[in-house]
Amino acid sequence: MPNKINNPHDKFVKETFSNIERVTEFFEQFLPEEIRTQLDFTSLKISRESYIQKDLSEYLSDIVFEIRTLEEKPLDLVLLLEHKSSSYKYTLIQVGHYLFSHWTKCLEKRKPLKPIIPVIYYQGKRKWKAPSIKDLFAGVAAPLSDYLPVLNHIFIALNSLSDDDIMTLKISSLAAALFAQKGRFDQTEPLVELKRIFNLLSNSKVDRNFILMISVYIISVSKIQPPIIIEAMENMSSEVKGEIMTTYEQLIEQGRIEGIEEGEKKGKSEVILNGYNNGLDIVMLSNITQLTQEEVIQILQEHRKKKH
Repeated sequence: MPNKINNPHDKFVKETFSNIERVTEFFEQFLPEEIRTQLDFTSLKISRESYIQKDLSEYLSDIVFEIRTLEEKPLDLVLLLEHKSSSYKYTLIQVGHYLFSHWTKCLEKRKPLKPIIPVIYYQGKRKWKAPSIKDLFAGVAAPLSDYLPVLNHIFIALNSLSDDDIMTLKISSLAAALFAQKGRFDQTEPLVELKRIFNLLSNSKVDRNFILMISVYIISVSKIQPPIIIEAMENMSSEVKGEIMTTYEQLIEQGRIEGIEEGEKKGKSEVILNGYNNGLDIVMLSNITQLTQEEVIQILQEHRKKKH
């Protein structure tokens, strides 16, 4: 199955919505009004239970919330926030599998069924409309298409939110996170966008760990150079500036080390394949490359070679 979870985007989204104040603000601002007015946001809490089965764990990145309705007899609901950093037309197949496998598990354990409202949060740059099951069966016309299931969901595309929509958020760390996820600091003038993000983070109430988390995310997914980062941090404290730049240097060094290791590994693989093709055995190849015989065999098997 394609479309595996894309890090570091997934990790950053989970960190953003792991704070109950940020996620409450997000839902209060961006859920459809007809849903928003039915919910008691004071009851919102993050569920520690993962609803994902092992066969979906590589592809679905759920964040689960429990909430109650405002009715006279409150109803317990589940909000499933499914994050996508790129469009994928089979997303609803994944989500549908998720829903029914969870309800099946509830039946097996004799637990009451709770309504689950899927919220698909899309942060990709390309335009993507809300997916539909019927879109997957374009050649099927009525009355046959009437038997295709309908999976209602809430679709929130970050690229459809205006800057004004985001700036109206009361929690500055959430606004900064959404601007960071939009990723416009890789445009021709990244300084303006980066300054806006760091100015939002200069609020004294923003947790320092989250500031570093946003900084690491931006550094990891962009090509911004140190002079621009330093200039953009003009309103940050000197202590925070120092931590961010130290983090930047560590990430750069880590990238260098990984690059060297990757280069060495590729070089040894080429030696093993060339040596094998010229008649060298496993023991000799192991001595030449300083790899174990098991590692040599693994490289050969990856390239579909039979060991001597």
